[in-house]
Amino acid sequence: MISKPWHTAVILVALLALPYQASAADLCLKNSTPQPLLMLLDDPKKEAGNWLMRKRLASGQTFCCSDVDGCRTAIQTTPSPFTVYAFENDDDLEGCSVAARPGDDVEIKAFVAYDRCHWKFGPNSKN
Repeated sequence: MISKPWHTAVILVALLALPYQASAADLCLKNSTPQPLLMLLDDPKKEAGNWLMRKRLASGQTFCCSDVDGCRTAIQTTPSPFTVYAFENDDDLEGCSVAARPGDDVEIKAFVAYDRCHWKFGPNSKN
């Protein structure tokens, strides 16, 4: 049977409507706070300050490690856990952090400096 062009369009629209879900070798961060936050993912194999991922996320924005080549490789080859950090400003010394593992969907629900943030892990998370 030969596929008609509209069949392909229907299938494509259906696939685009599916929510993104991290693979087992990915780690995704979501900012569910009302303010933009600087999110950092630490590389446990290197000295402090060697970030696998450093991204300012707007309110409601999600970013996955698989979107960054070095981060994707580290997630696939590094024993966990990784540390996720959140800061309000780029030059802040105080923020909050949480341990995460490959396959986790990490969501920050409320930002309160001095490690009092509210975190949520997705249904596929191991935490």
